[in-house]
Amino acid sequence: MARRLGFAAFGVGGATLAWMQRNFDALDVATPLPRGSRVLIVGGGIAGVTAAFEAARLGYRVRLIEQSSEITGPDSASWGNAGTLGISKQTSLNLSRVSTGIFQSATAQSKTANHPGIFFDTATLLDPCFWLWGACYLRSLKALSGPTRAASEHGHEINVASQQATFALAAAERLTTEADMRVDGRLTIKEKPAADSSTGDALATIAAREPHLDLRGLASESVGLVAEVTAEDGQGSCAAFCQGLARAAANKHGAVLDVSTGAAELLTDSSGRVRGVRTAAGDCIEADAVVLCTGACTTRLAATANLYVPIQPLRGYSLTAPVAEHATIRHHVIFQPSSLYMTRLGSALRFTCFGEMAPTRSDGPGPPTEALAQRLHELIEAQVPNVRDLCKWDRARAWVGARPLTPDTRPLVGATSVAGLYLNAGHSFNGWRDAALSARVLGVALAGDTAAAGAEGAVACPSAIPPASEGAPYDAYSRAPPKSAVSAYAPNRFQPLR
Repeated sequence: MARRLGFAAFGVGGATLAWMQRNFDALDVATPLPRGSRVLIVGGGIAGVTAAFEAARLGYRVRLIEQSSEITGPDSASWGNAGTLGISKQTSLNLSRVSTGIFQSATAQSKTANHPGIFFDTATLLDPCFWLWGACYLRSLKALSGPTRAASEHGHEINVASQQATFALAAAERLTTEADMRVDGRLTIKEKPAADSSTGDALATIAAREPHLDLRGLASESVGLVAEVTAEDGQGSCAAFCQGLARAAANKHGAVLDVSTGAAELLTDSSGRVRGVRTAAGDCIEADAVVLCTGACTTRLAATANLYVPIQPLRGYSLTAPVAEHATIRHHVIFQPSSLYMTRLGSALRFTCFGEMAPTRSDGPGPPTEALAQRLHELIEAQVPNVRDLCKWDRARAWVGARPLTPDTRPLVGATSVAGLYLNAGHSFNGWRDAALSARVLGVALAGDTAAAGAEGAVACPSAIPPASEGAPYDAYSRAPPKSAVSAYAPNRFQPLR
């Protein structure tokens, strides 16, 4: 009996391995898509809009569909993000730090609220897609494959190239001012076990950087502060950039943007090639290629073409309030180890925190966990004692959105094992920073020309990257993406045997 069970388990494991191997099997060089072909972009967030702009700029006939009533509206995952364009470190995921203890308030736990901010909705355990995602997560921990090594060894290079591409595109389309985009550093404030002489230095650094931020109440005999500024990190309004770029894609390059048009399923022909989508209203939209830019909804939509895409929703929470008229912060602050972000975005002040692993859905992030929403409110008041002086706190607007989390936190960009189907999704924590570069990588994939990628190490990594002036030419944006990014973003990097 035990022997039969052993053989059965081996058979199931072998079948699963073979299925995953085939699922992630995409050609390194896809069949080129002729210029003038119809390209359907599904999704109107930051990934979809940059993909539509790039494809239209390259000469494809582009149509973008978005299920909500506006491009990057308040319900979009691209609307309520932290607004950061940082390159100082690569964000990684450590599942050992995930907690299910979300129902204890921040004030009851401690004023320092030193939990790293990643939580787990237990309903996720009932989602079959999560277990496949977990297998891909284990695969990503094995630093054996070329893509994994590329992401690890060239991580900073990719981050720099991403930030450069985003600022260059914003400058070319005169969006830098409109989106309040700046590379002026990030202030990181860390708590430490005991106060000593360096706490005074930290308060001086904070006062010089953000004179209206009063954190003297946080320092005590038991808790000290350390403050540092990373000059190369930037910030800006993702929503404003996205909306401006959507106008440029339509007005300058002829892209058609259809809102209130959601995709219900992918349409395939007898050979299995994707030929378009069926909308939620039952209409059929035909195309020569379909690009999924649907964030955390990608997994469910791709499954209609019998393709598994390892993207799991990581719900994020934010509060956005109008800035105070007399005094507020000027830049971008992060509190550690709670990972509470506070960012000045034009006339608004945004507070962002928490990641909540959630089940896959086809219609958005799902309802927020009220305990987490309340905990964010408490955390802000605990870590920013004078928050009511910095913004109109009573008018703060709550938001929840789903970060599209891949097992290694890098996006999935390029051709898939399903002919005619491409991905530009799964940007995890860094969609705002990475979208322009991932759009360039997508352009390489559509053209089927990996020779268009630049050499390894071709991107300079200065300590600070000044944004280009408004109206600058496309040269800096349209430079070849580094080969390390093309490799690190490849959808087939999660093949078990590679």
